[in-house]
Amino acid sequence: MKEGVARCQEWLPRKNRRCAAAALPHFPYCGNHKPSDVETRIACPVDPTHTILEKEAEAHARRCPRVLHMQKMKQMLYYCKGANAGSDDEVENGTTDCKSGELDDDVHGRTDTVEEGHVSSKIKRSLFNSITKEELIELIEKVEFAYNLHCSDKFQLTVEHPAACKKWFSADIDRRIPFQEKHVLQQASMLGNMESFGLLRSRDSSVEQVTPSNPDLEPVFVEFGAGRGYLAHMLADCYIAQKIVLVERRSYKFKADRTLRQNPDVVLERVRIDIEDLNLDGVDALQDRHYVAFSKHLCGHATDLTLRCCRPDLISQSSRRHLDGLAIATCCHHICQWKPYVNKEFFKQLGFSKKEFHVITWLTSGAVSGNKGHAVDARNLSASCLNPSVLESPTNFEGYAEEKGGDNVNGWLTSFVDRAEFGLKCKRLLDVGQGSS
Repeated sequence: MKEGVARCQEWLPRKNRRCAAAALPHFPYCGNHKPSDVETRIACPVDPTHTILEKEAEAHARRCPRVLHMQKMKQMLYYCKGANAGSDDEVENGTTDCKSGELDDDVHGRTDTVEEGHVSSKIKRSLFNSITKEELIELIEKVEFAYNLHCSDKFQLTVEHPAACKKWFSADIDRRIPFQEKHVLQQASMLGNMESFGLLRSRDSSVEQVTPSNPDLEPVFVEFGAGRGYLAHMLADCYIAQKIVLVERRSYKFKADRTLRQNPDVVLERVRIDIEDLNLDGVDALQDRHYVAFSKHLCGHATDLTLRCCRPDLISQSSRRHLDGLAIATCCHHICQWKPYVNKEFFKQLGFSKKEFHVITWLTSGAVSGNKGHAVDARNLSASCLNPSVLESPTNFEGYAEEKGGDNVNGWLTSFVDRAEFGLKCKRLLDVGQGSS
C-alpha cells in the first residue's frame, strides 16, 4: 500500500491484525467494513438469503437474480408451480396437469417449499408443550402399537462397501473434488445398495457387461436435491450411466459438473428448480425413457415432494417416462409437514390426528447423532421403550411422572420413555408411511 494512504481500522481476530484495505475518504473503514448504521441493509424482499441497501430495495426487486431466474424458469416446460405441494384436504387432489399460460407469476417472498400450510418448529414445539399427561401417554402407546404393527420387521440395515467404489476408499480420486471420508462411505453404501437391487451395473472390466443394442434402453439417473453433485459423480465414475439429471433449487460453487461434463460417456443436465414445482414430463432427457431416482440428503418433506414427483398414480395419463427404481436416504424428519406428506391415509388409519402427526415429527429430534452420547442401535429396538414402572401401573403414571420427571411435558416424556429410542421409532413410522405410499 502506498505510503500515506490510511488503512481500514477494522480488527480481524482470525488474522490477528487490522484490515489491510484502504479506508474510504474521510472515514476510518473500508467499504467492506463500513458500519451498517451509515447505510442500512435489509433482507432482500424477494430472496431473504441475501441483504441489500435499503435505499436500493425498489430497484433491486426488479433485477434480483432470484427474479431473473424465476422469469427464465417459467418458460421451461418442466415448471409447474405447486405441482407436488400436496393438499391439506382429507382427499388428495390427484394429478396436476400443467399447461402453458397457466403459470403464476408471483415470486416475491416465496423462498421455501410448501409455504402455505407450513408448520414451523416453533409451532410444533408449542403443540408438544400444550399436550396433557393423558394425551402424552396415549400418543406414546399409539406410536408403540403402530411401530410394532408396521415397522418392527420392515427394516434391514445394510452397509455396503461395493467393489466398484474401491478406488474411492483408497482416496485414488480426482482431488479437484473435496474428499471427506464420511461422505464417501455413505455415498458408496447407498450406491452399493442400489447395485444389490439391480439398479446399477459396475464399470469393472472384470465383470462381463451386456450393452444394449439401443442406448435408449439404458436408464436415466435423476438425483434429487443434488447439491454440488458429488453422489452423481461417484455413480458416473464407478457405474454405467449414460445420462444424469441433477435437480437442485440452489446455486453452488465447486460443483462436480465440470468433472462430469469431461466424461465422454456421460450426458449431464442440471435442472435448477424447487422439487415442489417440478414436472418431470417436461424434462426432455426423460421422454420415452426409463429412469432411476435417487438422493442422499432430502430434508424432511423434500422426500415427500420427490415421491409425489415420481409416483405413477400422481402423474398424468400422457406421461412418457417410466420409473425403474427409487433410492432415498431420509433425514431431518423433524421438518416433515402434513400438507405434502405422501401417505396421510396411513396415519389416519392408525388413529393419528394432524396435530399428533406434527408432534411425532417434533419427537424425532430425540434420535439425532451425538444425543448426549446415547447411541441407539436401529437393528435392536425393543418392542416397547416405555419405562417398566409405567408398564406395570399404566393408570398411575401421573404420580410417577411428577416424582421422576417434574411437572412439564419434557419431564413427563423423559420419565416415560427412552427419548432416543422413541424418537427413532417415530422416524421409522414416518419412513414406512412414505415407503408404502
